[in-house]
Amino acid sequence: MIELADKTDIHKLLRGAEFLRSGGESVSDKGSYTADLYCSMCEQVTQMRTVVNPNAWTDMRGAFQCSLCGLNNRDRLFVKALRTLERSADTHALIFERFSPLYTNLKKLIPSLEGVEFGGDDLESGSEATSRHGKFIHQNMCDMSYPDDHFDLIMHSDVLEHIPHPQRAMKEIHRTLSSSGVCLFSTPIYTGVNEHREIAKLVEGEVRFTDQEVYHGDPLTGKGIAVFYEFGFHLLEELRELGFKASILLDHSILEGVISNNNPYVNYGHMWPIILKAQKA
Repeated sequence: MIELADKTDIHKLLRGAEFLRSGGESVSDKGSYTADLYCSMCEQVTQMRTVVNPNAWTDMRGAFQCSLCGLNNRDRLFVKALRTLERSADTHALIFERFSPLYTNLKKLIPSLEGVEFGGDDLESGSEATSRHGKFIHQNMCDMSYPDDHFDLIMHSDVLEHIPHPQRAMKEIHRTLSSSGVCLFSTPIYTGVNEHREIAKLVEGEVRFTDQEVYHGDPLTGKGIAVFYEFGFHLLEELRELGFKASILLDHSILEGVISNNNPYVNYGHMWPIILKAQKA
């Protein structure tokens, strides 16, 4: 529930929501547009901007960037999910991001938050590395340097699909979570898909695509990063087999710009705004 007292904010927000209802939630022919929407991080109405490619599919899960905090709608889902958890000021938390508005903003909510990045297969987890953004601590999600039962909370945003051995990564997360610890993460999942689709394999250190090549942008390097898997909802069963209590946090709010992604693949269904919650059982 959003509570507002200022008439100007109320009118701005309703106009922004009406704009989305009238067609902004569909792929537009505009290059970019703005709307006044509610930011769950700033906890106020702010101006949000999104850019649409009129000649290609635009992933609306990463749209509507807040002009104040810099979070897009996928990032803001983590803020909302985080606020549903019981946590203390000394919650020991880790996120697999370091140079992003998501890390910067979540650290305001969790001062002890550690942010790490993946710097390459040739690096040892826990070592210091350097990127175009500066120095960072490298961690391989499949082989972390942390001891058992170390974190109360671990988060990663659209990372798992880029890992050649995702089950190994989630098993490692289970190892490093404390008793009843929680992992919150996002990854693209389509409504009509249950089984995973393997897109690429890692063979002798090289990426070999088994299907059409798919890359996503890598903010650390500015280059494309290979997608190994498109996951289905079977991911929930796999998480349970690894020892998690698994569930999905689903949200859809035009008032906050949290909308579906206009997926063009009709047989797949939409890619709805979701956060997966995996709690150590």
